[in-house]
Amino acid sequence: MEPIEQFQIKIAEITFSVVNKSKAPALGIPQTHEKFVVTEEKSGITLYTQYEEPPPLAPYPVIFDSKGSWCLYGNNEQRILRFCSSALQHRPYQIAILSPDYRTGTLFVLPWIPLDNGRYYPFNYPVDELIMVNLLSAELGVLVHGCGLIYQGKGILFIGSSGAGKTTIANLWKAVPDTTILSDDRLILRKKEGQVWVYGTPWHGTANLASPQGVPVERIFLIRHNAKNAVVQLPPTQIATELFVCSFPTFWNPVGLAYTLQFLGEIAESVSSYALEFTPDQTTVSFIRAVLEKPTSRNLKSKS
Repeated sequence: MEPIEQFQIKIAEITFSVVNKSKAPALGIPQTHEKFVVTEEKSGITLYTQYEEPPPLAPYPVIFDSKGSWCLYGNNEQRILRFCSSALQHRPYQIAILSPDYRTGTLFVLPWIPLDNGRYYPFNYPVDELIMVNLLSAELGVLVHGCGLIYQGKGILFIGSSGAGKTTIANLWKAVPDTTILSDDRLILRKKEGQVWVYGTPWHGTANLASPQGVPVERIFLIRHNAKNAVVQLPPTQIATELFVCSFPTFWNPVGLAYTLQFLGEIAESVSSYALEFTPDQTTVSFIRAVLEKPTSRNLKSKS
């Protein structure tokens, strides 16, 4: 296989151009992203990559510390994302130097990270996911924890935090005819043509199910395991609260956070949503299909 010097990926109709600036080694495409690769797309986002340590960084103030794998620094001119791992004794494995709008920058993969067949990958978790969260907060959409599927051409969302049953739902539906699983863990919601659309992402869960497709959202189910199948339609205020709990808001960006809250409120007002208690067997599929037969038609309200 020829060395890869650049590629493009498209997630939720947002295209990233990724360009290798290292003389060696070659750039690789993560397997999780292969379905999302496109060619000759117009892109407003360009990320350069290098397999080396970054130049000395100015002591920028901390904008946000996740108390986990990453920390955000910066000022009015730059944003610095530093990614560390306890497996590496908290040494950084990747550093991203980005513009404040996150649309251009350089991803430094630090050279003590092992190569894969002589290649290095620019998107070590959660680098690209975090860049996307910041991009979406500029009134483009929101990333949520959820299993999403296209069933008979309609977008169905199963929203829930870790352990709620997203992967279980995905595995139950993957063999259902006329069904495409968008993701079993991460979904992107955007506004398009007066409707809420859902898109698959490469950031799947343990079921390893992902698709780059997008479709208007027909129903939202807020899920939890139980001994029987039951569904209750919820008021918009409760829906918005539950969606926020399962979203990825930019707490470090008040403007972006306000947009996320507003957009989730619009979704809650415009999409029929339910609390779903379900059993982990095929009776759940039949139960949900019966719910889907009930008509619904609500669109996003236009701003005055």
